[in-house]
Amino acid sequence: MDQVYATGAEIDGPAGLAFDQNGNLYVVDHANNRVRKIDTSGVITTVVGSGGPVGMNRGSYAGDGEQAIRARLQKPIGLVIAPDHTFYIADRDNDRIRKLGENGVITTLAGNGARGFSGDVGPTRRAALDEPETMVIDKRGNLYVSVDGSQRVRKIDADGVIRTVAGDGAPDSTGDGGPATQASLHTYGLALDKQENLYVSELEGCRVSRIDRGGVITTVAGTGVCEFSGDDGPAVKAGPAGPSGLAIDRNGNLYVADGTRVRKIGRNGMITTVAGERA
Repeated sequence: MDQVYATGAEIDGPAGLAFDQNGNLYVVDHANNRVRKIDTSGVITTVVGSGGPVGMNRGSYAGDGEQAIRARLQKPIGLVIAPDHTFYIADRDNDRIRKLGENGVITTLAGNGARGFSGDVGPTRRAALDEPETMVIDKRGNLYVSVDGSQRVRKIDADGVIRTVAGDGAPDSTGDGGPATQASLHTYGLALDKQENLYVSELEGCRVSRIDRGGVITTVAGTGVCEFSGDDGPAVKAGPAGPSGLAIDRNGNLYVADGTRVRKIGRNGMITTVAGERA
């Protein structure tokens, strides 16, 4: 239901969240295949997607070049709003990244709709993106995408070229101290710090890694054992139970959504629980 107060609306499986510069909150309504806006007065409207249940056939893709409200999304997850108010949506089961400009028209930024992995160092729309999920954008407009199906992080340059920046496609957790493109990862959450180091959470690998600007990957939290442990000690010796969402504050502290907890990794490398039961 649209044009009502958001507290009275039905949202099924809220996923990505983002604020615009005016304080409006945008929510990916995952199971309803929409992106919805909650304005500063609390009223909710649909801004992207014609809807339809998650049970639609995979690849229910339509609407490019039309008003976004008419587009067909399929299990969208990630959402990023750039400083110029361009929206980027991870249209997961359509295997594409969709782009929404201020004119309200939706287009495909990346992905040809095929499963698998292809297209590195080529035009973004010719690449295969296999279930893109989370995203983050840097200050130059480069978009980083965690691609679940191919277990990679791919970078969509502002000049329209796509390339892999992390992951070799194998669903393992290896490669510490070496090139991130040769590491095996269970990629999920993404975050960038002020120095543009990229952080990647491994939901199933139970680690958080940092990729520096030189492309070297290093574990910053986790031993690979999926259990809660290690509070008030070094994060590299701690056990995240299932790290997913990531956020970095203005002081460079890293926050990790970890199962039923939120944990903080300080700049000194120590980890503590800041929300949820500590034991």
